[in-house]
Amino acid sequence: MKILARELQNKQPLTNRKLEVQVKPKDRADTKSIWVQTDPKGLFELSDEYRDLQITTSPGSTGQAPWVLAKEGATLSISIKREARQEQSKERK
Repeated sequence: MKILARELQNKQPLTNRKLEVQVKPKDRADTKSIWVQTDPKGLFELSDEYRDLQITTSPGSTGQAPWVLAKEGATLSISIKREARQEQSKERK
């Protein structure tokens, strides 16, 4: 399934970025970490095995996002860390 990753503040897609996604199983409190890569449109592919589970980004990687339900077309709005935002603008130059 495809999920959109975008920056919370300016609503822009997070393109061509590696993100650490946390997945919370329905029956347990612990989480599983997986790495995903966004495409030029800010979309990333998530296996169907995670469908209807809660996902977020790891606070230690790119930034923080609220938990959302993993389903086709979902949007993960990420509050980007200041350092990551500065790095991203340097890459665009």
